[in-house]
Order: sequence, then C-alpha cells, then structure tokens
Amino acid sequence: METERGELARAMDALASFLRAHGEHHWGSRIEDDLHLVRKGDVFGAQRFLGYFGGMGSLNDVWLCKLNEHTVPEGAESRINRELDRLKSTAWQLASSVATKAI
Repeated sequence: METERGELARAMDALASFLRAHGEHHWGSRIEDDLHLVRKGDVFGAQRFLGYFGGMGSLNDVWLCKLNEHTVPEGAESRINRELDRLKSTAWQLASSVATKAI
C-alpha cells in the first residue's frame, strides 16, 4: 500500500499543481492540504479528498475557462479540461483504493 500511497501523492500533487497553474487556487489549496496528510501516511487525506467529488459546487463542477477567471490559453479550453478530467479521475481512483484498503 505504500507504493499506492506514493502514487496517490504524485497524482494529487499533479492535480493541485495543474489547478493552480490555471488560476484555480481554491481547489488547489484544498487538495494540497490533503496531500500533506497523505504524505504523512494519514488516510484521512484520501478520505477527505474523495468528499470533494459530490454535490453542487464540488470539484466535479470545476470548468477551467477565461469566463471563470482562470488562466487558459485561447483555443485550449477543451484540451485543458480533458486533462483536468484525466487528472481528477486518476487521483480519485487511487484515493478510493487507498481509503478502501484502510478500512
């Protein structure tokens, strides 16, 4: 499970960095808070991260675009959001596995 936790930490770091690089600091900061817990071996970081994916106003609702005051190059909105979806999916899958194995 240590390897999987390491993969989760890398996935969460990539997601947080990607969000911050495109001007989404709210979610970037929240994910970084959980990342610190995961790096310490605290499964609560993975569990709390999973909670970001449900309901209105969740991480699922984030759409990176200029209209939302994000840093997105002209004509790259679809590509950027496909990459965001890929990063979210990878991190969610790993967090789900880590959280489930901790029970």
